Amino acid sequence: MGKHGRLIAAAAAVLVAVLFAGRWAALVLTDTWWGHQIAPAAGAFLLQVHLLRLALNAVAVLIAAAWFIGNLFVVYRAVSVVQVPRYIANLEIREALTPRVLILGAAAAGLVLGLVVGLGASEWWSAVALAWHGVVYNVSEPLLNQDLGLYVAQLPLWRRLHGFALLLALLGLLLVVVMYIVVGSIRWLEGRPAISDHARRHIGLLLVAVALSLAWGYMLEPYELVAGIKQLDDAGVWRTRLMASRVLTGVALATALVSGTWGWWPKHTLVIASWAVLTAASVVGHYIAPGVARTGERAVSTTVVQRLERMAFSLGGLEVESVRPALPPPPPPPLIPWDRRNVALLDTEDDGTTLVAVSPTSIDFRNASRPVWLMVRLDQDGRVLVTGVAADRASATGTASAYRAGDTLAYPSLVTLLELPASAHHPRSPRHRIDSLDDGFVTDTWIKRVMLAWGLQVGSLLRGLPPNTSISWHLAPRIRLQRLAPFATWDVPQARIVGDELIWIANGYLSSGSFPLIEDIQWRDGSAQAVVAAFIGTVHARTGETHIYEWTADPLGTAWTALAPGVVESATALPEGLARVAPYPVGLFELQAQVLERPHWGLGRVASSRGRSQTVEPQVTWARETPAGSPPNGRGPVPHFTVAYARPGSRVISAVFEAWRQDEGPARIRLVRVDSAVGLPAPTVLETRWRRFPLHEQVRDSVIGDGASFAAGPVHYAGVRDSAGNARGVVAWQASFGSPRGNAQGRPELAWLAVAFGDRMGAGRDPTGAWQNLLGETAPVPPGTAPANRFDEARRWMLRADTALRAGRWEEFGRAFEALRQLFNIPPDRGSDQ
Repeated sequence: MGKHGRLIAAAAAVLVAVLFAGRWAALVLTDTWWGHQIAPAAGAFLLQVHLLRLALNAVAVLIAAAWFIGNLFVVYRAVSVVQVPRYIANLEIREALTPRVLILGAAAAGLVLGLVVGLGASEWWSAVALAWHGVVYNVSEPLLNQDLGLYVAQLPLWRRLHGFALLLALLGLLLVVVMYIVVGSIRWLEGRPAISDHARRHIGLLLVAVALSLAWGYMLEPYELVAGIKQLDDAGVWRTRLMASRVLTGVALATALVSGTWGWWPKHTLVIASWAVLTAASVVGHYIAPGVARTGERAVSTTVVQRLERMAFSLGGLEVESVRPALPPPPPPPLIPWDRRNVALLDTEDDGTTLVAVSPTSIDFRNASRPVWLMVRLDQDGRVLVTGVAADRASATGTASAYRAGDTLAYPSLVTLLELPASAHHPRSPRHRIDSLDDGFVTDTWIKRVMLAWGLQVGSLLRGLPPNTSISWHLAPRIRLQRLAPFATWDVPQARIVGDELIWIANGYLSSGSFPLIEDIQWRDGSAQAVVAAFIGTVHARTGETHIYEWTADPLGTAWTALAPGVVESATALPEGLARVAPYPVGLFELQAQVLERPHWGLGRVASSRGRSQTVEPQVTWARETPAGSPPNGRGPVPHFTVAYARPGSRVISAVFEAWRQDEGPARIRLVRVDSAVGLPAPTVLETRWRRFPLHEQVRDSVIGDGASFAAGPVHYAGVRDSAGNARGVVAWQASFGSPRGNAQGRPELAWLAVAFGDRMGAGRDPTGAWQNLLGETAPVPPGTAPANRFDEARRWMLRADTALRAGRWEEFGRAFEALRQLFNIPPDRGSDQ
């Protein structure tokens, strides 16, 4: 390469380096500036994360590059001359490369290999930080008597380092062997291989490195077995694998000694034999001996496994009780006809709105609490509309009802409970927003605009904008929480109303893939052996104010709280209003429900009429939880996640698992075991029996005859308790929906509700009628007959309108009149003709 070519290559290399460095600097500044808007400590933490990632990449690349360059330089020392062909016209001229070119070539090749192998080390940052800080459970596992924290914090880093060392050793050996073959130091002479002394010594040292790396892996195997990374299900297998680990470590060290000796004492048969012995011992120790040694005895008792599962999946506070049958049936919990799917279907294209979220919660209205589904939508102008759909009731015609702010009556239409401007934060917020508002990051210098444009890939920042232009980014609540605490995994944010403010709340999880003696479980896109809901994140929709609070005192969460000071706040700092509405972590509940399916819990499988997917889909119910002997606290029902279990081959529910949060108190989880004598049938059996109701087919045919579909929702199960708080049974119900022809917007309407308790069954047009029918007090109303409660509801709205008219409260009168119109399906443009 001529001088001109070298200058071009150098300039290109410098340009690439500048581009990569500039991009990294832009990303770092973008994250740091954004973090400082949340809190100064957040900006400092994000900067430290970026610097740690950079340091890990730099160290790994330097080690890998030095390793490859060093080995290539050793190969270079064995080369007397290297010739490359050059062509002039039809003549081939072989030109010898100078030592300088060879050295530069070796350095360039080694640097490229170092970049390829080492750049992924930045992904180790969380493992490095956690191992550096340490996690202590003060609980030891029974096989190696090590604290659980060693497996959660230190072992993942050990395994990464071992994998990196083994990769370097193997790649270095392969590279060197290929190079020696190319330069002729390894060749065939008279039908057999020949190797130079220089190459033999070099390869011998690399074989030592490979053998030592294997020995390191064999030493880690007992810890990996206990950590569940490798299967351990038999006591005989454990004893055999433990002995094999020690034997293989010794054989690997002996192989390293023989390989090093071979470099100076060329006994080829000896080195080949040593590696053959190591290979055979590995096959026997890993595959043959464990199969022979299997005894059928568990490596650890079921009691130990359950105790560790309680720690790994926050099941330590599980309350277990059995049902005490009661006749007559005690008052049921609220029968919830509306589920998430049917509430989502209430948003139609005719509204010109876009559905953003549907969240179960309870809202206080004038010292009374009501169970609602919060439906968050965007109108055509981007404004945020929040509707509180009544979860436990429908209008007399089956349509969904919704609450107005400060009004305890549910209106038979989707009235707006809260409205926010288009600048509010929500899950569908844009990636960034540029305006002149004061709450954004002011781009008052050219360096800020260049770095933000580069980091966010927003070219419009480089155009002529006013000096007071500000930009806001990472607007969606889940993205804000993930950026602020990248070491956690976040749930889909749930909408909550506190006072007159919309707040997004999400649970943050920490997981471990090496919690000892725990079978792994599917988690997100991979698997885990422990998951803890360690944090609660909140994002204020109007302002974007973001906070993360510690939710549980788990050692893993405590470690990260200490590693991110100022980012994670104490649980006591969570405002009371938020603490009352904070949800139970649905992701954790799904995992807990799957763990309870394992055979040693004796519950069977989750019962479902929809077919079992890979994950458990919990049902949402509402119930009041008042401790026995204490007066009601004025709070209404709170959302419960529930699933029911049935044993294999059984058609009866064996247990109901429930989880909830009561006010600002701790999370509660409860397992209600049900004896087969008093248990309810499984969902498929219940659905078959409910369809035998004489009026069921009439209702179905009536809905279909109106040109609509008739669809049944999921079967819900919930525990029933008496006034003393004792479990008295399990109630089940299923709602069926249709879309009558008179409903121009095609929204689902409650058409039928079936309910079962013990050996009794009932059905009706609404929850009250269904329960009364179960008690034998009433009969279901046939289709085509106007329900009596429609006239009761009309009378109530008429009295309300009359009272408002006499008092001159015209807005309240208009609302009551609108409710009457909705009740009788009178279109607005026909009011004057009737």
